[in-house]
Amino acid sequence: MSNKLFAGIDVSLKENQLHCLDDSGSNIGKSIQFANNLPGTIEMAKHLNSLIETGDFKSLTIGMEATALYWFPLFHTLSATQFGTDTQVLSLNPKVVSKFREAYPDMDKSDPKDSFVIADRLCFGRLPKSQVVNPELLALQRITRFRYHLSQMSSQLKNYASSFIFLTFSEWNRVEPFSDLFGATSKKLLKKFTSAAELAQLPTDDCCPRPKLAATFALFWRK
Repeated sequence: MSNKLFAGIDVSLKENQLHCLDDSGSNIGKSIQFANNLPGTIEMAKHLNSLIETGDFKSLTIGMEATALYWFPLFHTLSATQFGTDTQVLSLNPKVVSKFREAYPDMDKSDPKDSFVIADRLCFGRLPKSQVVNPELLALQRITRFRYHLSQMSSQLKNYASSFIFLTFSEWNRVEPFSDLFGATSKKLLKKFTSAAELAQLPTDDCCPRPKLAATFALFWRK
């Protein structure tokens, strides 16, 4: 019996597929699915410990693709788990696994086989250094990216809304009576009056003392 155990994990949203090999490339049991949550990860750790005990393995190498963020809780939970032998947990760049998979041109794309490819890559050796972001830095990174995403989305929605405003009230966009088309005053007027014609019925001096805005309304007053 070989003394090294290699565990390849194919990570997805709902399930994690585990495939184990010894250092001769022989299968250790069958591929098994575990739920991608804490109970599922604990069950996976128990299963690996049972394989270590049964096979008297002297080392364990666990590898998974760093796919989106689905791998992150799994990686840190396994890294913090006490196994019955020397253990190394690695996160692999998906490109590394994808290139290695090209050595199996006749293999169909499926989760059980993907986990085998990952385990085989671990068995092959010469592994790239595993790079894992500090959890605190990752939190800051995700919040920053989410804020940027919301900012971009806000700009896109405002541009989209501006196009509709132009169709019904072109001067509101063209003359720019407000420095911010979506400012508080502008939004209140747009909500209260549903058309340029309705706004034009109001005396400009009553509804807006600002000359630039009054001039905008006057264009519709004269029509």
